[in-house]
Amino acid sequence: MKIKFLRYLYIFTLLLIVIIPKQANSQVLLSLLFGDKLNSGGIEFGLDGGINLSNMSNTEGNLAPNWNLGFFFYIDLTEKSFLHTGVLVKSQWGTNNLQPYPTGDSDVDSLMLYEGTMDRNLSYFNVPISYCYYVYKGFFLEGGFMLGLRSKATDEMKATSTVGDDVVVKVDIRNQMTRLDAGLLGGAGYKFQKGLGVSVGVRYYYGLVEVHTDNWGNKHNNSNLFFFFTAPIGKGKAQRKQEEKERQLREQEMQGDL
Repeated sequence: MKIKFLRYLYIFTLLLIVIIPKQANSQVLLSLLFGDKLNSGGIEFGLDGGINLSNMSNTEGNLAPNWNLGFFFYIDLTEKSFLHTGVLVKSQWGTNNLQPYPTGDSDVDSLMLYEGTMDRNLSYFNVPISYCYYVYKGFFLEGGFMLGLRSKATDEMKATSTVGDDVVVKVDIRNQMTRLDAGLLGGAGYKFQKGLGVSVGVRYYYGLVEVHTDNWGNKHNNSNLFFFFTAPIGKGKAQRKQEEKERQLREQEMQGDL
């Protein structure tokens, strides 16, 4: 019964965050409110965040440093393996230092096309699903896939005018970018066995979906290197509740023996 309740709560939380993308802080609030409820039995729940280096294949852009924030579920499968899933609610991807293109404004184009640079910024909601296996004490390897739902897509062109002013032009390119993304995920990490069970590590994602809707040349795929940090929320409280429950059961058994 408890597992069924957790499953329904998990699905509801995913839908809530996807339907209301502006409420990124709601993820943190939900974590704080339900952390001790979700950390029970073989399920661990908490915050997942870190920095990432993103890029696109077959472009002349450079790695784009960004950050991500969300929540995770670790679900025990055996003593040496667990399932990793969750949602990265705030996940910024893209590539930097691309060549600007004409915007239709002659004044802007005369500056941008010769002096400017362009960053392509994409925002995603990402759902990883991977199998993790302990190879030595707290060290684990993981492999699986990740699904992405794009929310925003912007080209940001920058240049400096002849009088020294910074000129920034943002172009909404959502109609030119695919809505869904999917690809392979692999990585390694370390889970501290004492304390709250914090995990650190690195994951690499390689997209299998063409990013542009109108590209007929070489395929453009997302790629991302994640340096992650996970921290359970409410795990200590959940453990204390479980210990108290076990103590009460032992007392009841002792009273029954008497």
